[in-house]
This record gives sequence, structure tokens and C-alpha cells, in this order.
Amino acid sequence: MSTGTVDVRTRDTERHGKMRIDKLVEHLKGLDPPKSESYLNFYKNVWNPDNYKDIPLPEKKVEKQEDESKKE
Repeated sequence: MSTGTVDVRTRDTERHGKMRIDKLVEHLKGLDPPKSESYLNFYKNVWNPDNYKDIPLPEKKVEKQEDESKKE
């Protein structure tokens, strides 16, 4: 680890040799399958603030501060 490399092996003990950590991360990210079309469509339409322009924003509540003289 002090050299920035790791020794990469598979579960069936096949040795791939030493690899830089950043290159290993790139390699592992490349193994992820692409996102499905249904996944992309679901998250595309989950929340769009433009759909709610007609609804007024909630008003902020103003907290009342009591006078110190009224407390006594």
C-alpha cells in the first residue's frame, strides 16, 4: 500500500498482479452494468419543481417575542 498499488486476485485465486489503486477503481467501475431504461425513466420523473409552480410557497411563521417586562 505504501507504493499506491495492491495485489489483485480473483475469488478463484487467479492472480492479476499489482495494480495502482486508481486504475483498479476505474476497472471496477467499468464492470458495473449500465442503468436500465426503466431506472432512468423512473428517476427522471420523480420530482420536477416546474410541475408545482401554481402552488404557493408556505408562509414563514413569525415568532412572537415577549417583552421582558411582561414576564415579571
